Amino acid sequence: MGGKTFTDKTTGINPASRIPNHHIQRLSECVSDEYACFFDQCEMVSNCNLSHKKDNGDIDFVVLKNKRSLEFLYEYTERNNIRRITNGNMVHILYPFGPTDNSKTPLYQVDFICVSDPEEYEITKFYYQNPIVFNATVGHFARSIGYKFSTKGLLLHITDKRKQNYYIEMSRDLDTILKLLCLSPEIDDIYRSPEDFVSWLTSSPRFGSGLMGLAENKNAHRDAKIDSFCGDVYKLLENANIKEKNPPSKIDFSDETFCLSKALEFERGILGDEIVDKVLALCAEKMIIEVPIISGDVIIELGYKRGPIFKEIIQDVSSTFGKDEDIENIKKYILDKYNDSKFMETKK
Repeated sequence: MGGKTFTDKTTGINPASRIPNHHIQRLSECVSDEYACFFDQCEMVSNCNLSHKKDNGDIDFVVLKNKRSLEFLYEYTERNNIRRITNGNMVHILYPFGPTDNSKTPLYQVDFICVSDPEEYEITKFYYQNPIVFNATVGHFARSIGYKFSTKGLLLHITDKRKQNYYIEMSRDLDTILKLLCLSPEIDDIYRSPEDFVSWLTSSPRFGSGLMGLAENKNAHRDAKIDSFCGDVYKLLENANIKEKNPPSKIDFSDETFCLSKALEFERGILGDEIVDKVLALCAEKMIIEVPIISGDVIIELGYKRGPIFKEIIQDVSSTFGKDEDIENIKKYILDKYNDSKFMETKK
């Protein structure tokens, strides 16, 4: 991204040329004609801020890969002596564009953003096609209530008792993401003016003061410089008088008052019991893996064998008690709760 992937770290020389805006459409068509055959789907994600610049460092394609996509792509680039760098889910190439008999044919950087899931393909396209202001402000808003908005969709932020951070997927569907954030799905007209955008964003009953101070964010000045619309939105948000309207959805096991069983009640009404219960189970597992409240040896000493009930007891105890709870109280809790006949079968 940014068109600097192939820059020589020693000399600082970048073999990739800047791409004039009037070349981008034709360039994207040529790349698509040549490379789309390697993928199940392939689409250039237009930079919504191109109108503010005379040229661009690269062009980006979101591609839906299959099991052999990268194998065919690598073979093709090697056979045609096309420089390639792979970095995570990104494949960068230097694409020659111009007269083939000219030794000074420009080389343009083309980035393939590779995903393997159709739902991720759609949300990734949406993410990269957005104006800067959408991803910046919605992302900041999502973080303020315990989420992360990215090319992976909407992720739930978890903090364990060691204050380590983890993320669990809530949804990759845009409509569902907007419902979870209580934002209107009618987004075609929100860019008519900065005032319209701010009105749309702050209309969410989940929106609170978490965005205040955004203009002091280290990336905010960069965003405002690239896109004046974004800068105007930041100023309006800074001057807005907004109070917290709803508690956040943070999963913070480092907070002694946090209760897992009462978490995500709002999300349950949108996603349903099955999805939320699965997410909460993953949260409990993460807490168990990182900081177990009780060891398995204690449960075995009480007479239980390893099995499904073993894991259930650990999850229950971890979500019910704090780390400073007296061990005798925990033992009594287990014996009192798990004395039903279906549990007694696993006891010695």
